[in-house]
Amino acid sequence: MTADQLWISSVPRFGVVRTVIVDGSFAARFDDLNGDGREIELSFFRFDAGQWEETASLDDTRMPEIGGRPIVLASGWDAHAVGRGRPGQRWQLEWIDGTRLVQADPDGWWIAFAEHDLTHGRFPEPRAPARRLIPVSRAAGTPGGPPRATTPR
Repeated sequence: MTADQLWISSVPRFGVVRTVIVDGSFAARFDDLNGDGREIELSFFRFDAGQWEETASLDDTRMPEIGGRPIVLASGWDAHAVGRGRPGQRWQLEWIDGTRLVQADPDGWWIAFAEHDLTHGRFPEPRAPARRLIPVSRAAGTPGGPPRATTPR
């Protein structure tokens, strides 16, 4: 899928994508499946061969609160985490094999990604070091057009 398609709900008739967070070749999308703010699907993506490919998803979750617990998901061979803090705030994540340092973007969002092998019970080093997060957000219900940094609704 293309970057613009990240903004299309998996239920286009009723759903509203609330937030998309992009950090280099990794992204997270919060998709409000029926637009009422209660059934939020969190999907993680990796940019590969010129397209965004979904790597994991979590249905019926919540939007992280500022300073609250992040959402962490280990699926297949990847581990994902997303959270919110104060803009520019640094977060130290405790992974199985050690810690990772991430920094919140200007809207307070951060994401982290690591490959892992659950059969051996540990996370190896991620393929890329932590980078400054790049926020990509659009006002709800306005697909298409250039992305702009906004606070999710």
